[in-house]
Amino acid sequence: MKIVHFSLFLICNMVLSMTIKAQTFQLATDSATTITVTGTSTLHGWTVAVNEIQDVPTTIILSGENENTVDSFAFGVVINSMDGGRGASMNAKITKALQAAAHPIISYQQNEPAVMSNMDDTGNFKLISKGILKMVGLEKAVEIEVMGQKTDSGIVLKGSKPLKFSEFEIEPPSAMFGQIVCGDDIAVNFEFRYQK
Repeated sequence: MKIVHFSLFLICNMVLSMTIKAQTFQLATDSATTITVTGTSTLHGWTVAVNEIQDVPTTIILSGENENTVDSFAFGVVINSMDGGRGASMNAKITKALQAAAHPIISYQQNEPAVMSNMDDTGNFKLISKGILKMVGLEKAVEIEVMGQKTDSGIVLKGSKPLKFSEFEIEPPSAMFGQIVCGDDIAVNFEFRYQK
C-alpha cells in the first residue's frame, strides 16, 4: 500500500513540475509585431515597413523540460500593406514585383518545435525555428535564428533572415527606367512581443 501511495506521490509531483515549467505568454496589445524588409539598390539602401501582419499566434507557450521549446509559430505579411516610404509609385512597384494580385500574402509556418538554448543570467536565449516560407506561389524550407529575451513582463523574439529575390524567381524592383535597380540580397527583420 505504501508503494502505491509513493508511486502516486511521484506521479503527482511530475505532473505538477511539468505544469510549472510550461509558461504561457499573450501577444502584447500595443505594437506587438514589427516586420520590415531591407535591401540595397544601385543608388541607396532601402527599408519597407509591413503595416498588416496576419496569423501571429496570440499565445506562446514555452514548454518541455527547462522551458526549452516553442511548439508552433506562424505569421502572414499582407503585401498591399507594405510601404517603402517613397510614395504610391514605389509601393506599386513593390506589390507588382511580389505578385500581390495573384499571391497577396507572404507566409511562414513553423513545422517542428523550435528548440531553445539555455537562458543566460539576463534572460537572453536563442532558438532555431524551422518551417516553410511561401512567397509568389513558391514554398521554401527555411531555418530562422531567433534571439529572445525573457523579462519580468514577458518575452521578446526578434531576428533577421537573409534572403534573395532570385531564390523565389522574383525580378528585383527598378525605377527611373531601369537606372535604379534593387540588389538581389534582402533581409526580413522581425520583432514579436509577448507579455505574461
